[in-house]
Amino acid sequence: MTHKRLVLLLAFIATWMPAIQNKEQQSIQNYFKQALKHIATQNTDQAIVCYKQILTIDPQNFLAYLSCANLFFMQDRYDQAHKYYKNAIALNPLSDASYFNQGLLLESEQNYAQAIESYKNACETNPKHHKAILQLAKLLKQENSLQEATHYFHKIISVYPQHFESHYTLAQIYQELDFIEQSLYHYHIAAELQPNNSDLLTDYANLLNKINETEQALELYIKVAQLLPVSAPAQYNVGYTFKKLNHLKEALPFYEKAVQLDPNSAFMHFGISLAYLTAGNFKDGWREYEYRWNAHDIPKKEYEKPLWNGEPLYGKTILLYAEQGLGDNFQFIRYAKIAKEMGATVIFESKASLVNILSLCPYIDYVVTSEQEIPNFDYYAPLMSMPFLCSTTLQTIPCQKPYLYAKKELVAHWKNILNKDKNFKVGICWQGNSSFKTKDLQNVFSGRSIKLKYLKPLMSIDHISVYSLQKIDGLNQIKDLQDYCKLKTFDEDFDNTQGAFCDTAAVIQNLDLVITVDTSIAHLAGGLGAPVWILIPDPPDYRWMTDIDYSPWYPTMRLFRQTKSGSWQNVILSIKQELVNINILKKKMKGKK
Repeated sequence: MTHKRLVLLLAFIATWMPAIQNKEQQSIQNYFKQALKHIATQNTDQAIVCYKQILTIDPQNFLAYLSCANLFFMQDRYDQAHKYYKNAIALNPLSDASYFNQGLLLESEQNYAQAIESYKNACETNPKHHKAILQLAKLLKQENSLQEATHYFHKIISVYPQHFESHYTLAQIYQELDFIEQSLYHYHIAAELQPNNSDLLTDYANLLNKINETEQALELYIKVAQLLPVSAPAQYNVGYTFKKLNHLKEALPFYEKAVQLDPNSAFMHFGISLAYLTAGNFKDGWREYEYRWNAHDIPKKEYEKPLWNGEPLYGKTILLYAEQGLGDNFQFIRYAKIAKEMGATVIFESKASLVNILSLCPYIDYVVTSEQEIPNFDYYAPLMSMPFLCSTTLQTIPCQKPYLYAKKELVAHWKNILNKDKNFKVGICWQGNSSFKTKDLQNVFSGRSIKLKYLKPLMSIDHISVYSLQKIDGLNQIKDLQDYCKLKTFDEDFDNTQGAFCDTAAVIQNLDLVITVDTSIAHLAGGLGAPVWILIPDPPDYRWMTDIDYSPWYPTMRLFRQTKSGSWQNVILSIKQELVNINILKKKMKGKK
């Protein structure tokens, strides 16, 4: 019982006794003395007997009721404790000790709502009862009454400005409420009070990392790693933050140490896989990437047939199944072509939205969804395990173009329409999927998106027409720009009548260039073999690696990278200058003709 020592401290006020005026009072005083002696020898049962003797003499004795209640609480005799606390409070409704101890009892029973009321009563009867204030604040936080909890923690700090627990807890509450400045303020004070508290420093660093104060976060993570040299999470956090700063050489030793310290952690293995892949170490990266299932508690599909492990496929049928996002499927469906070239019949179990576009791939024999009956097969494999199963290295990426296809009749249809536009035709996409379940994933993918208004400079260049390839998310932003930009859009039938991505693929084949954020459109355009420029955030996703302006996955792709996390200004300026140069080149070519 965590609060029993507190109860003992508040239990017996032996000095509070009226002047002895008669024999009854003399007897009461003697019983109080005997009770204290029994308590000193931990004979609480006899102490309770003494207090009950007092109550037979004086049924209105508040102190006997309170002391008896405290001892029943100490013995986990909660029903009796409640009864005596109730009597004590009835006799003395201004007793903050009674309310406080009753609150401790109710909290022990997990009766949190009534415990909160008891603590509040203790605080009201004695505004300087700091233990009651602190206990109330902590319980309010536990019960997610965060705003109210801050009020009581601030009360503690007003009396004890260096109260570590209050500053630390306020930092956590304000972070949860998304009051970042207040959270940082209290983390800073708490860190000054306990500079070697590893839990605090880790929480503080996590917040700094989240708001992209990465250098400061790294300093704290390094300190925690020094304090906890055998803690795998401490080492991992340093590696992760070095990677976020694009210092892969410095990051990898910390990742590797984390895996050595906790070799059974799928999360650690998956983390190092992304570091290896970003660094171009595909041999180790794809092997470690196989931990992705357990790292994120994603159920791995299993079938009665064997998992393919590189066996000969001539004359066999292999089932590949989709996983992760649409862009991942566009990027890695190229491995179905490898299976086909090995002599296999290829079945792809697809996301429903990709069935129509992937059915156009000549190297896939059957495209089905999970709701449909799957033809008989000999082996199966998750799509994103194929780079590992095919022993893909940086030098052996299957990057033939194209490997995705548009419907020929749709290409011809859109050619007739778009050929009327004699400008340099650019398709743009500015936002990825925003419907992820977790806040962390939402943050990751929001970092890959850009507001449409930031692309306005591209729409102001002469002799360039800009077409929207955006679907679903982000379309509301077009309305805000309609009055003063030249963005061309398609009607509601676009990609609906023919199937998802089918019109988009045909239009891309008739554009001069696609400019997009890191989304499925980038992979679709790259797979079609179309010229595509991608806006790459800092830090980048593993597939874009670092310090290169091309992609080994897509020969027709150029990468335009942020130089500062969260800032797209340099990227937009670079892209605008490149488009201006294209215009200048076109004019020169016209002049020569």
